Amino acid sequence: MKNSLIFCLLLFFLSGCVSDKDTYSENDVEVLSTNNEEVIVSQEMNYLDKSAQIATSSVPYTLVKGFIPDEEIKEEMPILNEQFTYLSIDKDSSVISGELVIENIRDHSINIKSLFLQGNNSVNIKPKESDQWSNVLEIDVPAETALRIPIEIKWNTENDQEMSYLFIDQSSDPEFYEGTNISMYRYFVQSKDINIEENQLDQQAFQLSDDEIKNIESFIPSASWYGENGDAVEYIEEDNTLYSATSPEGIKLNSIPYSTAVDIIMIDEFGNTELLAENHKIHKHEETLIPLKDRIEFDIEKKQFIIILNNREENKLADWKAVDINKKPFPTSFEDVIQIYDIK
Repeated sequence: MKNSLIFCLLLFFLSGCVSDKDTYSENDVEVLSTNNEEVIVSQEMNYLDKSAQIATSSVPYTLVKGFIPDEEIKEEMPILNEQFTYLSIDKDSSVISGELVIENIRDHSINIKSLFLQGNNSVNIKPKESDQWSNVLEIDVPAETALRIPIEIKWNTENDQEMSYLFIDQSSDPEFYEGTNISMYRYFVQSKDINIEENQLDQQAFQLSDDEIKNIESFIPSASWYGENGDAVEYIEEDNTLYSATSPEGIKLNSIPYSTAVDIIMIDEFGNTELLAENHKIHKHEETLIPLKDRIEFDIEKKQFIIILNNREENKLADWKAVDINKKPFPTSFEDVIQIYDIK
């Protein structure tokens, strides 16, 4: 397990194309510092201190990155012994408010970029007391320091009822975004009347025996790049940068014990997005190959990532409701992020 923890207080488990949208660049990044009045600085590692209650590891956690929505918009639905948390906002709301939390007990500073999405598209964010909207918030976090930044996220209740957020750790290990680490989180955001239909619950349904559950290797898939003949892409590290040794053909998802469907989004560090695949079927007990070679244009000037996610919008709620009425043994919503690497 990596020596870091991307933490979300409210999470239990550890469309269109770019041609019609603005193109974002470094000019759309707001760089904050600990000297900004919007940034609250302390040495109180509240969430790191609680991390032992959430997960255990032989290596101590040294980093927390999270978004904590305001209490008045949080809703919780009891599911068995857990709580499914989602956000509920008024249909006239134009922002979602909350707080960025970063706790760093490492002996060196880190650089974090924060991006938020509504559905498939990035949205503007800003410190709550600021008048300046931007697409990305970036900040250096000193060693042994905790930061809290009250923020607002621009929201359109007529668009997708789904908020995702991605933290890009500029100072992470080169291989951190190779598909096995948690680096993105997602909320269902209710701003309209929702009625989960029986067919939505039936689409979520599957059953496994106790023995099958005990032998599950992966409850959710992890992504990796594959090359010719479906073989794994090998990597080369030089000067603290990771390169692909061979040309990738697409994304491989390892076998899982249920069927689902995923969307694939490409995003860069400035928030430019493109929907590469929609509703791509994953069949239970089979590896899934998703060809992407002809859809991706690598840009050496910026970091680029692939996002893989299922159960979009209210289907994430249907996922948990299906667990509650015993149509499935566990929730299966997931989101994964894998970096696009230059070829050496």
